Amino acid sequence: MIILPKKRLQLEIKKGKVDAIAGAIEWQKKVPGMIWSDGVIRVSDNVVMPNSRMVNITDSTKLAGKHVVLMRGYTYPSLEASLKNSVIQATRVNGFSSLLKMVAANRVDYGVLDQNVAKWVMREQKVDLSDSLFFATPGFDEVSFRIIMYPTKDWGPFINEFNLALKAFQASPAWKKLLDRYR
Repeated sequence: MIILPKKRLQLEIKKGKVDAIAGAIEWQKKVPGMIWSDGVIRVSDNVVMPNSRMVNITDSTKLAGKHVVLMRGYTYPSLEASLKNSVIQATRVNGFSSLLKMVAANRVDYGVLDQNVAKWVMREQKVDLSDSLFFATPGFDEVSFRIIMYPTKDWGPFINEFNLALKAFQASPAWKKLLDRYR
């Protein structure tokens, strides 16, 4: 796996040097010939807050009048109108750990981040905030994360095999074990 800035990634895709990316259908511009795998994992926007302010906010309209920290470059379909009309005040950050630290330090009212991503970041970056943060569930704007194949080759046979293997793996105990390892 290679991580590239968005503009460079688009250039490499146009040059035919990138075969696939991971993402959600809802987040991507459609490219003729693009092939999508079945959903690998579901992700959503969870409202995160300090434990001292524990409220189960599962509806984005409850963020009206609040100061919220979001990831720079991410779109939040349920929040876009409120952000555009300044119903929600937003601060954008570049890193997941920055978002979590701002929430824990009460520098904002809330943050918005998939709770599985947040837990993985806290563990991997040794940001020990798990006891001080609360994630509202369920989240909103849930999407399936998929493998997106670009028309650099005929991916039809591969994606069919991939989807069959994915379905079998997701039905196995190994799938839950893998997910638990990253949560």
